[in-house]
Amino acid sequence: MRAPNDGLSKAKQTAAALVGRQLKISVNRGRNKMETLFGCIEKLYPSIFLFRTTDGKENLFSYNDMIMGKIRIYLKSDKSANRAPSCDTESDTQCEHGDR
Repeated sequence: MRAPNDGLSKAKQTAAALVGRQLKISVNRGRNKMETLFGCIEKLYPSIFLFRTTDGKENLFSYNDMIMGKIRIYLKSDKSANRAPSCDTESDTQCEHGDR
């Protein structure tokens, strides 16, 4: 049986592995509003992490946002955006963070 906070610890590990790397984040702002941000994860805190965009704006996201699929993180590459390493090791490259 899984520990209740297993997804949270994996989300934190994923965020820690991506600190300082150039990323693309797709954010679901609700009511069919999607926003795409480019930048990097700058700092990690116990419940949230700081994402700084390329134009210098700061965005705070919780690890729960990763688990629930509110944000999707992609590694920025020259040709296309590849999915960042996932929290869920049992699925393929299109897996989500969490249990959905």
